[in-house]
Amino acid sequence: MRTLPALFGLLLTLVTTLVPAQGLWVEAKVLVPLRVELPTPYDPSRSYPLVVLLHGRGGSGEAMLTLRTRLGEKGFILAAPQGPYPTGSGFRWFHPSDDPRLWAHTDPYAVELMQRIIQALKQRYPAGGVYLLGHSEGAALAYLTAARLRQEVAGVLAFGAGPPKAILGEPDLAALRGMPHFLAHGREDHLFPYADLSARLAFWQAAQVPTTFEGYAGGHDLDFAPLRAASAWILKLERAKPPVAP
Repeated sequence: MRTLPALFGLLLTLVTTLVPAQGLWVEAKVLVPLRVELPTPYDPSRSYPLVVLLHGRGGSGEAMLTLRTRLGEKGFILAAPQGPYPTGSGFRWFHPSDDPRLWAHTDPYAVELMQRIIQALKQRYPAGGVYLLGHSEGAALAYLTAARLRQEVAGVLAFGAGPPKAILGEPDLAALRGMPHFLAHGREDHLFPYADLSARLAFWQAAQVPTTFEGYAGGHDLDFAPLRAASAWILKLERAKPPVAP
């Protein structure tokens, strides 16, 4: 009698080995941390530019919030959310899959997350113009969010961004027409070659997306010089806004 369980176990092992495992993806709500740093000094009765810092793949919101010193500007509300998908010792924004069918299904989740982040920040803090500053994969999310939440975003800042055609369709490009765009790229970037930037600038020009370009000596990183230029760019856009009627 004791041989029956052993035989059953052997058969189960063979079936498990021979039959491929089946899997499903299940949607689930998650909570992601959102770190905020207020201007110094801070006056809750006035509004401030809101700069949402989007880390690259493998990064974190906590690390992005350290950019205040490199930005060189104390008058921004800085917000640094964190991607929902763990990868290595960090996080990512988009679903970790090589299947384009899943991208089409899950990319809207990333935009929905950004919409909730922006809404939560506006409800809690006196935010003025909303600027999305993304690095690498974070830049891809910044582009996608700006296209699909056009009325919510005052400008996009992309550092070490990949080819925009990889994530933006024609409707997205049409929505980005006229969107202020700051593009920064390191001359020693090992991931997205700097030599491709002339074609990239021509692409944005053809898409009628006004682009300020800043090349710098670094690689695929966030350098002091372009971040200082990015701060000046945001302040220039804010100063150009028409005064709000009392």
